[in-house]
Amino acid sequence: KETISKPSEIIVIDPTPQPFILDGSGNLKINFSLTYGANVTLRIYDIRGRLCVSLKDEEYFSSGVNNIDWDGKDENGRKVKMGIYILYMEVKSDQGISSLKKTIVVGKRK
Repeated sequence: KETISKPSEIIVIDPTPQPFILDGSGNLKINFSLTYGANVTLRIYDIRGRLCVSLKDEEYFSSGVNNIDWDGKDENGRKVKMGIYILYMEVKSDQGISSLKKTIVVGKRK
């Protein structure tokens, strides 16, 4: 599920792979496109709304396609548990503030 406010600021966000398998073979790639250069905050929360990790905190990104990687670890460097997580992105530019929420599924190989 994806929720966007003021979608003209954030054109697309595409976290891949989905589901994200924590087997050490790679990172979750969070690709997004911005209409304008902007300061980006990107956080991942568990399904109960607790912060797992803050990947970016008002870091500037230029307009166009950008990407951020997540290794599946929390703020303390521990791998997160299997489950559903919420990716929250906030974009601040001269045009205003936009936000987006996207569901991420994290799994593990047997």
